[in-house]
Amino acid sequence: MKTLILTIGNEVTSGHTVNTNAAFIAELLEEVGLTPDRVVTIRDEPVDLVRDIRQAVKKFGVVIITGGLGPTHDDVTKPALCKVFKAPLVHDPAILKRVKRFFARIDKPMLPVNKGQADVPEGFTALDNKWGTAPGLFYDTGSSLLFSLPGVPREMRGLMKNEVMPILKKKVSGRAISRMVFRTAGIGETGVSELIENTGALNEAEVAFLPKSGRVDVRVTVNDTDETRAKTRLKGVTKKIGKVLAPYVFGKNDITLEQAVGKSLLKQGFTIACAESCTGGMFAGAITSVPGSSRYFLEGAVTYSDSAKMKRLKVKGVTIKKYGAVSEQVAMEMAKGICETSGATVGISATGVAGPSGGSKEKPVGLVYLGLCIDGEVTAQTKNYRFDRVTNQNRTVNDMLTWLYFELKARR
Repeated sequence: MKTLILTIGNEVTSGHTVNTNAAFIAELLEEVGLTPDRVVTIRDEPVDLVRDIRQAVKKFGVVIITGGLGPTHDDVTKPALCKVFKAPLVHDPAILKRVKRFFARIDKPMLPVNKGQADVPEGFTALDNKWGTAPGLFYDTGSSLLFSLPGVPREMRGLMKNEVMPILKKKVSGRAISRMVFRTAGIGETGVSELIENTGALNEAEVAFLPKSGRVDVRVTVNDTDETRAKTRLKGVTKKIGKVLAPYVFGKNDITLEQAVGKSLLKQGFTIACAESCTGGMFAGAITSVPGSSRYFLEGAVTYSDSAKMKRLKVKGVTIKKYGAVSEQVAMEMAKGICETSGATVGISATGVAGPSGGSKEKPVGLVYLGLCIDGEVTAQTKNYRFDRVTNQNRTVNDMLTWLYFELKARR
């Protein structure tokens, strides 16, 4: 069944608000085998909205609208629905009681303008909004299922889960979607594509490559009329893909690289500490974003100055003088030093030129050295990013995590 998500709001089209609603709805729709054919965002323009709704119910079997159901002047969805379906507003006393109870519960006075939220287009079914004041709306045209929901994310999510999905599960059938995501690192999109191309998987499933900051997610989707058959087909395809991607896969579906690193550290009984210069504590922030990271993460040191590197990490002054603070030798001494001072079995470090200034011909912006010490064995890597400051820092952290994960994996 063809599906459209229509988001309304000047704040979304202007870029001031990120359209997280569409992503949430699209993901939830998979439970009933629906994948949106189009996701459209328009401004709070009544004429455009009337036109788009009128066209949508003619072309799509499921239409989900978010935004524009509030009580203010820029909430234009309800009037547009009335115009499209030539439906007058009908006052619903039951909704007014619920709205009053809502304001009483949050201990705020109900303004006169809020009474209008109890007005529903004739023929529409009001969907109970327990998370706000504007009810959702549902209308079955005979050829299209139309849902109109508030744009406030918390309200929209509650209505989608508790009101919209039960209706769709009763009225939509015949499709099943099975999906798996391979999380890869240490290989680019082109490399991933070439590996998979020779497996024949591209002819058996929908395979999408989703690059993000030095990593590539490979999303494999099978769409079928039977749920069991969809799962069986997905298993066959992912087995092929899994074989060729194995050297680069750190996890599947929702696992993050930070989580994968944490699991490896725990499994092998390692503890870790980090010494950062150019990343300014970003690696520590990434690895401690995982709940329970205190079981393996001991501490992090941001040693920006030469004196801090010497005092905190025992980096030798002669090393800095001879090779410079941005050097492989200093990165290695930083990694070893943080192990010694913290008592961790694993130490990792980064020193470099994040930019935009501070570079030279010999050591340009984007040059970064990484150090890794595991059980006293110290190694280093050299990176040349040549991006902007933030990207250089993010890529550094990503490569620290990637290197660490695959080094730990090799030691299992």
